[in-house]
Amino acid sequence: MPVSPAAAAEPSDDSSDERPKPNPPPEGRPKRKQRVNGALSSLSKSGIEMEIKMTDYCRYAHDRCVLVLREAVDQVVAGEYVHDAAHLEYSKLKNQASGLRLLSVKFNFDGIRRRLEELVDAFGSLGWPFADGFEIRFYTFLATLPTCPAQDPHIDHPDVRVWSLIFCIGFCAREVRFVVDGVEFAVILYPGDAVLFRGDTCHFGGPCGTNCRCPANAPCRAEEEGKKLSVGKYCVEFAIHCYVVVEMPDLKLPAFDWEELGEFTFTCRHG
Repeated sequence: MPVSPAAAAEPSDDSSDERPKPNPPPEGRPKRKQRVNGALSSLSKSGIEMEIKMTDYCRYAHDRCVLVLREAVDQVVAGEYVHDAAHLEYSKLKNQASGLRLLSVKFNFDGIRRRLEELVDAFGSLGWPFADGFEIRFYTFLATLPTCPAQDPHIDHPDVRVWSLIFCIGFCAREVRFVVDGVEFAVILYPGDAVLFRGDTCHFGGPCGTNCRCPANAPCRAEEEGKKLSVGKYCVEFAIHCYVVVEMPDLKLPAFDWEELGEFTFTCRHG
Protein backbone atom coordinates (compact mmCIF):
# COMPACT_ATOMS: atom_id res chain seq x y z
CA MET A 1 0.00 0.00 0.00
CA PRO A 2 1.46 3.43 -0.88
CA VAL A 3 2.58 5.46 2.10
CA SER A 4 1.40 9.03 2.39
CA PRO A 5 4.15 11.68 2.33
CA ALA A 6 3.11 13.03 5.71
CA ALA A 7 3.36 9.65 7.37
CA ALA A 8 6.49 8.53 5.62
CA ALA A 9 8.57 11.62 6.23
CA GLU A 10 9.23 10.59 9.84
CA PRO A 11 11.24 7.61 11.16
CA SER A 12 9.14 4.70 12.33
CA ASP A 13 10.75 4.73 15.82
CA ASP A 14 10.56 7.48 18.41
CA SER A 15 14.28 8.16 18.72
CA SER A 16 14.25 11.45 16.78
CA ASP A 17 15.20 13.44 19.87
CA GLU A 18 18.18 11.19 20.53
CA ARG A 19 19.73 11.04 17.08
CA PRO A 20 23.33 12.31 17.11
CA LYS A 21 24.27 15.55 15.45
CA PRO A 22 26.67 15.57 12.51
CA ASN A 23 30.31 15.82 13.47
CA PRO A 24 32.07 19.08 12.59
CA PRO A 25 34.57 18.95 9.72
CA PRO A 26 37.91 17.44 10.78
CA GLU A 27 40.61 19.85 11.91
CA GLY A 28 42.44 21.34 8.99
CA ARG A 29 39.40 21.25 6.68
CA PRO A 30 37.48 24.54 6.67
CA LYS A 31 33.74 24.52 7.02
CA ARG A 32 32.14 24.54 3.60
CA LYS A 33 30.21 27.48 2.26
CA GLN A 34 27.75 25.94 -0.17
CA ARG A 35 28.45 26.78 -3.79
CA VAL A 36 25.56 27.35 -6.17
CA ASN A 37 25.87 26.36 -9.79
CA GLY A 38 23.65 27.76 -12.52
CA ALA A 39 22.63 24.24 -13.52
CA LEU A 40 21.39 23.56 -10.01
CA SER A 41 19.69 26.81 -9.11
CA SER A 42 17.97 29.52 -11.07
CA LEU A 43 18.93 31.92 -8.29
CA SER A 44 22.63 31.81 -9.07
CA LYS A 45 22.34 33.94 -12.20
CA SER A 46 20.73 36.73 -10.20
CA GLY A 47 23.64 36.84 -7.78
CA ILE A 48 21.58 35.53 -4.87
CA GLU A 49 23.52 33.22 -2.58
CA MET A 50 21.53 30.20 -1.47
CA GLU A 51 22.26 28.21 1.65
CA ILE A 52 21.30 24.54 1.44
CA LYS A 53 20.04 23.19 4.74
CA MET A 54 19.43 19.67 5.93
CA THR A 55 15.86 19.34 7.14
CA ASP A 56 15.52 15.60 7.55
CA TYR A 57 18.18 13.37 9.07
CA CYS A 58 15.89 10.33 9.08
CA ARG A 59 18.05 7.98 11.10
CA TYR A 60 21.73 7.98 11.94
CA ALA A 61 23.68 4.79 12.48
CA HIS A 62 26.75 3.14 11.07
CA ASP A 63 28.68 6.42 10.71
CA ARG A 64 25.82 8.58 9.39
CA CYS A 65 24.54 6.08 6.84
CA VAL A 66 21.39 7.88 5.59
CA LEU A 67 21.29 11.61 4.87
CA VAL A 68 18.50 13.54 3.16
CA LEU A 69 18.88 16.89 1.44
CA ARG A 70 15.62 18.75 0.87
CA GLU A 71 15.17 21.16 -2.04
CA ALA A 72 18.74 20.66 -3.17
CA VAL A 73 17.63 21.63 -6.67
CA ASP A 74 14.86 23.99 -7.74
CA GLN A 75 11.73 21.99 -8.60
CA VAL A 76 11.49 23.63 -12.02
CA VAL A 77 15.02 22.48 -12.83
CA ALA A 78 14.27 19.00 -11.45
CA GLY A 79 11.23 18.80 -13.71
CA GLU A 80 13.25 19.60 -16.82
CA TYR A 81 15.19 16.34 -16.53
CA VAL A 82 12.05 14.35 -17.27
CA HIS A 83 12.10 15.36 -20.94
CA ASP A 84 15.28 13.34 -21.42
CA ALA A 85 14.46 10.59 -18.94
CA ALA A 86 11.18 9.63 -20.62
CA HIS A 87 12.89 8.94 -23.96
CA LEU A 88 15.74 6.73 -22.80
CA GLU A 89 16.14 2.99 -23.21
CA TYR A 90 15.43 1.06 -20.03
CA SER A 91 15.63 -2.50 -18.82
CA LYS A 92 13.75 -4.30 -16.06
CA LEU A 93 15.46 -4.36 -12.69
CA LYS A 94 16.52 -7.87 -11.81
CA ASN A 95 15.14 -7.60 -8.28
CA GLN A 96 11.72 -6.35 -9.39
CA ALA A 97 9.68 -9.17 -10.89
CA SER A 98 6.76 -6.98 -11.96
CA GLY A 99 8.75 -5.27 -14.73
CA LEU A 100 7.37 -1.87 -13.67
CA ARG A 101 10.60 -0.67 -12.01
CA LEU A 102 13.13 0.18 -14.70
CA LEU A 103 16.77 1.16 -15.01
CA SER A 104 18.43 2.97 -17.91
CA VAL A 105 21.78 2.18 -19.43
CA LYS A 106 24.82 3.88 -17.86
CA PHE A 107 25.67 7.44 -18.81
CA ASN A 108 28.72 9.56 -18.07
CA PHE A 109 28.03 12.89 -19.76
CA ASP A 110 30.24 15.48 -18.09
CA GLY A 111 27.48 18.04 -17.62
CA ILE A 112 25.13 15.90 -15.51
CA ARG A 113 28.02 14.14 -13.79
CA ARG A 114 29.43 17.48 -12.64
CA ARG A 115 26.00 18.47 -11.36
CA LEU A 116 25.80 15.24 -9.37
CA GLU A 117 29.27 15.92 -7.97
CA GLU A 118 28.10 19.34 -6.77
CA LEU A 119 25.04 17.75 -5.24
CA VAL A 120 27.18 15.23 -3.34
CA ASP A 121 29.59 17.99 -2.36
CA ALA A 122 26.66 19.79 -0.65
CA PHE A 123 26.44 17.00 1.89
CA GLY A 124 29.92 17.99 3.11
CA SER A 125 28.55 21.19 4.63
CA LEU A 126 26.17 18.99 6.65
CA GLY A 127 28.88 16.90 8.27
CA TRP A 128 29.36 14.14 5.69
CA PRO A 129 33.09 13.43 6.15
CA PHE A 130 34.04 12.44 2.58
CA ALA A 131 33.18 15.54 0.55
CA ASP A 132 36.85 16.33 0.00
CA GLY A 133 37.57 13.03 -1.69
CA PHE A 134 35.07 11.09 -3.78
CA GLU A 135 34.54 10.00 -7.37
CA ILE A 136 31.53 9.49 -9.65
CA ARG A 137 32.13 7.75 -12.99
CA PHE A 138 28.62 7.12 -14.29
CA TYR A 139 24.95 7.50 -13.47
CA THR A 140 21.66 5.90 -14.47
CA PHE A 141 18.03 6.96 -14.62
CA LEU A 142 15.32 5.16 -12.64
CA ALA A 143 11.69 4.96 -13.75
CA THR A 144 8.92 3.52 -11.57
CA LEU A 145 5.56 3.06 -13.30
CA PRO A 146 2.10 3.26 -11.67
CA THR A 147 0.95 0.15 -9.73
CA CYS A 148 4.57 -0.96 -9.24
CA PRO A 149 4.88 -2.89 -5.94
CA ALA A 150 7.73 -2.49 -3.48
CA GLN A 151 11.18 -3.62 -4.51
CA ASP A 152 13.06 -6.50 -2.90
CA PRO A 153 15.29 -5.37 0.01
CA HIS A 154 18.96 -5.28 -0.94
CA ILE A 155 22.27 -3.52 -0.50
CA ASP A 156 24.06 -1.87 -3.40
CA HIS A 157 27.63 -2.87 -2.52
CA PRO A 158 29.43 -4.24 0.57
CA ASP A 159 32.62 -2.18 0.10
CA VAL A 160 32.77 0.51 2.81
CA ARG A 161 33.93 3.08 0.24
CA VAL A 162 30.71 2.89 -1.81
CA TRP A 163 27.81 5.27 -1.22
CA SER A 164 24.64 5.70 -3.30
CA LEU A 165 22.92 8.90 -4.30
CA ILE A 166 19.27 9.01 -5.42
CA PHE A 167 18.19 12.38 -6.82
CA CYS A 168 14.44 12.77 -7.43
CA ILE A 169 13.62 14.41 -10.77
CA GLY A 170 10.48 14.97 -12.81
CA PHE A 171 7.12 15.82 -11.22
CA CYS A 172 6.33 12.88 -8.92
CA ALA A 173 7.48 12.01 -5.41
CA ARG A 174 9.36 8.79 -4.78
CA GLU A 175 9.50 6.57 -1.69
CA VAL A 176 12.70 4.84 -0.58
CA ARG A 177 12.64 2.56 2.45
CA PHE A 178 15.62 1.76 4.68
CA VAL A 179 16.33 -0.80 7.39
CA VAL A 180 18.89 0.40 9.95
CA ASP A 181 19.59 -1.50 13.18
CA GLY A 182 16.49 -3.57 12.52
CA VAL A 183 14.23 -0.52 12.24
CA GLU A 184 12.49 0.14 8.92
CA PHE A 185 11.60 3.69 7.94
CA ALA A 186 10.55 5.51 4.80
CA VAL A 187 11.97 8.57 3.09
CA ILE A 188 9.74 10.44 0.65
CA LEU A 189 11.74 12.35 -1.95
CA TYR A 190 10.03 15.18 -3.77
CA PRO A 191 11.42 16.55 -7.05
CA GLY A 192 14.67 18.33 -6.21
CA ASP A 193 15.35 16.25 -3.07
CA ALA A 194 18.26 13.82 -2.74
CA VAL A 195 19.25 11.03 -0.37
CA LEU A 196 22.82 9.82 0.16
CA PHE A 197 23.42 6.52 1.92
CA ARG A 198 26.16 3.98 2.45
CA GLY A 199 26.21 1.17 -0.08
CA ASP A 200 25.89 -1.49 2.61
CA THR A 201 22.65 0.01 3.96
CA CYS A 202 19.63 -2.22 3.48
CA HIS A 203 17.04 -0.41 1.37
CA PHE A 204 14.38 -0.83 -1.30
CA GLY A 205 12.11 1.28 -3.45
CA GLY A 206 8.64 1.65 -2.00
CA PRO A 207 5.49 0.95 -4.00
CA CYS A 208 4.63 3.57 -6.59
CA GLY A 209 2.37 6.15 -4.99
CA THR A 210 1.38 7.85 -8.25
CA ASN A 211 -1.80 7.04 -10.17
CA CYS A 212 -1.76 6.89 -13.95
CA ARG A 213 -3.44 9.97 -15.42
CA CYS A 214 -3.39 8.72 -19.00
CA PRO A 215 -6.51 7.61 -20.90
CA ALA A 216 -7.79 4.15 -20.03
CA ASN A 217 -7.18 2.95 -23.58
CA ALA A 218 -3.55 4.13 -23.48
CA PRO A 219 -2.22 3.74 -19.92
CA CYS A 220 1.40 4.15 -18.90
CA ARG A 221 3.38 1.13 -19.97
CA ALA A 222 6.79 -0.18 -20.89
CA GLU A 223 6.89 -1.62 -24.39
CA GLU A 224 9.40 -3.93 -26.10
CA GLU A 225 10.08 -5.84 -22.86
CA GLY A 226 10.55 -2.67 -20.87
CA LYS A 227 12.91 -0.88 -23.24
CA LYS A 228 10.58 1.80 -24.57
CA LEU A 229 8.37 3.91 -22.31
CA SER A 230 4.92 5.07 -23.34
CA VAL A 231 4.07 7.25 -20.37
CA GLY A 232 2.81 10.59 -19.15
CA LYS A 233 5.41 12.75 -17.42
CA TYR A 234 3.09 13.33 -14.45
CA CYS A 235 2.52 9.59 -13.91
CA VAL A 236 5.99 8.10 -13.55
CA GLU A 237 8.43 8.45 -10.66
CA PHE A 238 11.82 9.37 -12.12
CA ALA A 239 15.18 9.67 -10.42
CA ILE A 240 18.89 9.74 -11.17
CA HIS A 241 21.06 7.24 -9.33
CA CYS A 242 24.83 7.19 -9.08
CA TYR A 243 27.49 5.43 -7.05
CA VAL A 244 29.85 7.61 -5.04
CA VAL A 245 33.20 6.01 -4.19
CA VAL A 246 34.99 7.80 -1.36
CA GLU A 247 38.65 7.94 -0.44
CA MET A 248 39.60 6.11 2.76
CA PRO A 249 43.43 6.07 2.71
CA ASP A 250 43.73 5.12 6.39
CA LEU A 251 42.28 1.68 5.64
CA LYS A 252 45.01 0.93 3.06
CA LEU A 253 42.55 -0.87 0.78
CA PRO A 254 43.42 -1.90 -2.79
CA ALA A 255 42.37 0.37 -5.64
CA PHE A 256 38.61 0.23 -6.13
CA ASP A 257 37.39 -1.96 -9.01
CA TRP A 258 34.80 -0.01 -11.01
CA GLU A 259 34.23 -2.63 -13.69
CA GLU A 260 31.26 -4.48 -12.22
CA LEU A 261 29.87 -1.71 -10.04
CA GLY A 262 26.12 -1.55 -10.58
CA GLU A 263 25.90 -4.91 -12.35
CA PHE A 264 24.75 -6.75 -9.22
CA THR A 265 22.93 -6.11 -5.96
CA PHE A 266 23.56 -8.04 -2.77
CA THR A 267 21.47 -9.79 -0.14
CA CYS A 268 20.29 -7.45 2.59
CA ARG A 269 21.95 -8.35 5.84
CA HIS A 270 19.50 -6.41 7.97
CA GLY A 271 16.20 -7.29 6.29
